[in-house]
Amino acid sequence: MSHSIIVSNVPEDVSDGSVDRFIREMAGDAAVVHMQPFPDQYHYVNDSNGTKTMQVFFATASEAHSANLLFQSPHIEEDLERAQQSFHGSSISNSDASVPRTMSKMDTWVEETPNEGVRTTKRRISVTMI
Repeated sequence: MSHSIIVSNVPEDVSDGSVDRFIREMAGDAAVVHMQPFPDQYHYVNDSNGTKTMQVFFATASEAHSANLLFQSPHIEEDLERAQQSFHGSSISNSDASVPRTMSKMDTWVEETPNEGVRTTKRRISVTMI
């Protein structure tokens, strides 16, 4: 039985390696077994929104569930962008800008003020567990 999740609307500039590292660091025991474009290599990028969709496989259902919860954070897009910067050696001067090490450090959704630097497409990262 396959234990995987489909993650949609990931910013196109966030590498697969950054997504893998983010899952490994944030979900603790969840190790990515395999990651692939979804639905296939030719149709996984949405050029008009600058996003991509990927399917991420895990060894167990509990690992897939942990990653599923991780991607439901309201700030997941910003966290992935910070992981991308960290993974590729960009310096982040603000200590609060680093990727949080536990899910308990995540903030709650606040829609009152627009987030600076967030795409204006009104598309959020979504995740589906298979």
